[in-house]
Amino acid sequence: MVRGGQGVATMKQANIVTPIQWVLGTFGIACLYFATRTVGLVQDVLVVIPILLVVLYILAYVYWTFVKPDRLQSEQFQLTQSYQHILERQGGFRISNPELLKTIPPPEPPEQRQLPGGEST
Repeated sequence: MVRGGQGVATMKQANIVTPIQWVLGTFGIACLYFATRTVGLVQDVLVVIPILLVVLYILAYVYWTFVKPDRLQSEQFQLTQSYQHILERQGGFRISNPELLKTIPPPEPPEQRQLPGGEST
């Protein structure tokens, strides 16, 4: 039995132009394949479609480079950046290298003391 959203799959997007890459990789290659199997106007159209997809990809990449370069970063990077900005606004600290946290030794257990009744703390 699926409970509490356990069966819901999420699709992570690497960056803003990833969907265009998928369309170019699947539809564009399929068009080129079928272009080798046809002749005439249909073949010309099937060759032009992948070229237009490549142009669209380049234009989208250049557009996002100038408008909002952070959108070209991965979704995980964007979430990490948002989390750090929230921490900074709330007066928290910023972790520049999370790997350094692994080098901090664990705290030592408190020493045992004897109470007057013979019990230990």
